[in-house]
Amino acid sequence: MRHTACHQVQIPSARHNCMVARWKNLAQTKDTGASARKWFAELLWVAFPSQSERELRAEASRTLGCSERQVGNWLNCENDASLSVVVSVLIVAGAEVVFQKLEGGK
Repeated sequence: MRHTACHQVQIPSARHNCMVARWKNLAQTKDTGASARKWFAELLWVAFPSQSERELRAEASRTLGCSERQVGNWLNCENDASLSVVVSVLIVAGAEVVFQKLEGGK
């Protein structure tokens, strides 16, 4: 598990590795809609490490300016996120990954 400085929660390494693997294979799949939604759902967990889905929904909805229900739809792969939301989550997730690498190097 990986520990983050910002949230004081641990991100499972398996979740992080799964998200990275989906990123690498996203362009090679024929079912891009479903694969992209799964990748984004995993990215939400990396960007907003939480102990529960309810906690993730609350934190992500505050940060992204949307409803908790919408975050739940993304987590359940029911809806596509807009490009502006994807970019915002990528920025937050990137910061989490950087913090993880810095802490892992200690």
